[in-house]
Amino acid sequence: MNGQIVMKDGEDFVHSLNKGQAKAVILDPSEAMGAISILEPKWRVDENRKLSFPDIPSLDMIVPFDVRRDGSQKIASPLNGIEKSLSLDDLKAGTETVAADLKPDDVCAYMCTSGSTGFFKLVEFNHERLLEYGHRFAETLEMKETDIYCNDRPLGWMGGYPVMYVATGCTRVCTDNSLGRHHNYPDFMLDLLVREGCTKMYTVPHSLGALVREAAKKDIGGYRLHICGVGSGPVSRAHMKAIGVVADAVLAVYGCTEAGIPTTKKVTEPSAYEDMCVGLPTSGTQVKVVDDDLRELPNGQRGEILLKTSQSSMRYVNADASTRETFLDHGWIRLGDSGVKNDGGELFVVGRKKFAILRGPFVIYPDQMEQRILQCPGVAGAAVAGVPDPVLHEELCACVIREQGASLTEEELRGFCQKLFINSENGELNPMPGYFLFLDALPFNVSGKLDRMALKAKAKSMLRL
Repeated sequence: MNGQIVMKDGEDFVHSLNKGQAKAVILDPSEAMGAISILEPKWRVDENRKLSFPDIPSLDMIVPFDVRRDGSQKIASPLNGIEKSLSLDDLKAGTETVAADLKPDDVCAYMCTSGSTGFFKLVEFNHERLLEYGHRFAETLEMKETDIYCNDRPLGWMGGYPVMYVATGCTRVCTDNSLGRHHNYPDFMLDLLVREGCTKMYTVPHSLGALVREAAKKDIGGYRLHICGVGSGPVSRAHMKAIGVVADAVLAVYGCTEAGIPTTKKVTEPSAYEDMCVGLPTSGTQVKVVDDDLRELPNGQRGEILLKTSQSSMRYVNADASTRETFLDHGWIRLGDSGVKNDGGELFVVGRKKFAILRGPFVIYPDQMEQRILQCPGVAGAAVAGVPDPVLHEELCACVIREQGASLTEEELRGFCQKLFINSENGELNPMPGYFLFLDALPFNVSGKLDRMALKAKAKSMLRL
């Protein structure tokens, strides 16, 4: 299991350790805001210097390691002298190589979900399904052994997990964010891509948009990725501006921890792309759109997306209720995403049922509204949150990031939206945002997905609701 930490108090990390019944944690004791800062206040050391964790009963071993490659600096660790804290060298010392008795269906990894709806859930994978995921991922990006692939996602995120590099033998270029993100991350990433000669990349929508804007400021000597995959968020025609600027082609991806890469659409001509289209099923995958009774709907009708794929997991770890809700009979998976198929069978992911905003008689999926607001001149980023309203239950709040140097005003933004959305005299029937906020940045979680819970809390606070 790769433990991800988002909350300052480490509550999410402790939750994952307990869910996974972790026996040991491998950590870098020099990382001030890392696992050591969360675990140290929680451990107890008895008179025999034995380590224990009352809040994490299964945990009884800490393995510190020095990440510095040259070994020039040893870390002064609070674990020194404590029994059951070992170094990696200690673990390797005196061991002999043995043939592992492994079967394809043996559990080999717990993967963290994105955490976009709360705490991370742990998804169980066996060897067979994890390798299948690696091959499917490589297939969608047309990966070869000679490719140089850049991915700055965490190792515990499916897009960043190293199984794809094992499956293809390609070279991975990754980043170390242990000291924090670079102050100008788009500039840093663009320089990295060019310097390392990367041929393929997978990233999230807002990062791709930032790369395109950065590339417009400088001469990159004709450099372009062969393919740039983009997913884990709504993909729009605006993201296709990358074609001819930083990439020869963009691959719109519908992906998730539970089901791998169910659908993709490769785009080489920006004008041919329709917002939120994620294409056709990958090999070994079935996709259907169903109603509330799980009956399949014809193309053109919107409903809930169900998936069946050879890449998928079959359960969450120690979460029986969530497992029953998500992993259905006959191998189908429901993740709460809403979608529609066109006549050609291509899938459009239009939102999440969990993120629907209940405004009067309307059930509003913010993703669609956000794509329209992004068309406003001077807007670099947009997200819509539902905030409390005594009459409508929820009112719409558009949170917007201005493009660098833009002087967009609330009046101009409101005027633009009035041309897009129904403006009924009856406020209850008006899907126009009632509030507009300009932010310096939108909140994203560790996997690069928009943190809608944090966005809603920020909007409520700024509006004093």
